[in-house]
Amino acid sequence: MAGAHHLPDAGIPQYRQQRQRALKRVAIGRKNWLFAGNGAAAENHARFWSLIASCERHKVDPQRYLTSVLAKIGATPRDELEQFLPDVWKREDQEEPPSQDMALS
Repeated sequence: MAGAHHLPDAGIPQYRQQRQRALKRVAIGRKNWLFAGNGAAAENHARFWSLIASCERHKVDPQRYLTSVLAKIGATPRDELEQFLPDVWKREDQEEPPSQDMALS
């Protein structure tokens, strides 16, 4: 049967396929991460991708999250930074009504 090999196997649970996709991203990126430039750059890269993965885990749009956080984080005291964790941010974002700027986009 032509093309049958492209169909997902009904016997493989969906979560397994999702995990394989997540691991593939790591495997492909590994080559790129070799050339971070220095240790500090590599650590920053790891932090960034940890945030992206956390956003995906909590079903948060990474672009919307980062846009919101980067606009507010500079004026936020260090002891209040927990509000920017993706799960906390999502809860607070759902509670506040959309701003005029967000309604226009």
